[in-house]
Amino acid sequence: MVKKNDTFNMIEKDFLKNNIKIDRVGFYDDPNFIRVEQKNSTYLNEYAKYVQLKMYDVEYLKNVRVKLPIIAELLNKELIRDGRLGACIDISSTLSRILEEEGIWNHMMFGSLSIEFPKKSGIPQKHFWSIDIKDNVRAAHAWIFVPPYHVVDLTIKQQEYKQGEEQYLPSMILSESYREYTPTYKDLISPEAMRILAYRGIKSVDVLSRTIPQFKVFNNDFKSISTSYNETKLHYIPTSVSAPDLSFIEARNLKLSGKYGYEIYRDIIKPVLNLKDM
Repeated sequence: MVKKNDTFNMIEKDFLKNNIKIDRVGFYDDPNFIRVEQKNSTYLNEYAKYVQLKMYDVEYLKNVRVKLPIIAELLNKELIRDGRLGACIDISSTLSRILEEEGIWNHMMFGSLSIEFPKKSGIPQKHFWSIDIKDNVRAAHAWIFVPPYHVVDLTIKQQEYKQGEEQYLPSMILSESYREYTPTYKDLISPEAMRILAYRGIKSVDVLSRTIPQFKVFNNDFKSISTSYNETKLHYIPTSVSAPDLSFIEARNLKLSGKYGYEIYRDIIKPVLNLKDM
């Protein structure tokens, strides 16, 4: 059995072999990393494994636990003030870049999300499916992994709900505690998509291996996990690793109340962090 430290050492050795500078957060932007990634489309997974397996000292983790809640709350407030819904990808990429500016290791995750509401609510399970009949959807849901937090999700409440679901959800999730979750095809594939697949002769027992052949291997490295808020259970099922495409200053994917992501960091978040450091 390969030990975690052994896996980390192997990944680090490969980065160094490819002349990738690993001494800074967000080194997936290194030209040599990009060069390898152009030949290996799953190479970003190695960066994510590196982040997850890296050993962090007590002082570093203390710093994360102080800064992340402040950053998350301020960015979440800007999202709520703007009123935008369904911004999980753009908020996650912006938060990822802000954390990198602060020297905090993290990586983005795309995947499915299943929510079990309290029985007293009368609300059925809510799913964000990775395979659906909707067009132009880059990801069902997005969140980030920030050691020691396994799930950081700032848009959980800012989605297009129709049955009062938001009253059973927190404004954001910063979760260190979790348990492993075993997903089924119902977590990943919508009933409408499943009916089309069944019509094509694909049985439910084979549907994941036929439609997402890489999922089993990917899920061995990046586990599906559950966390909770009061009596609500949230199941996060990763299907791919992602990262921001452009530099933080260049990015124009997120604009809240007239400010782009970098401007929100510069004008709103950084001044508060500076006061905290005084």
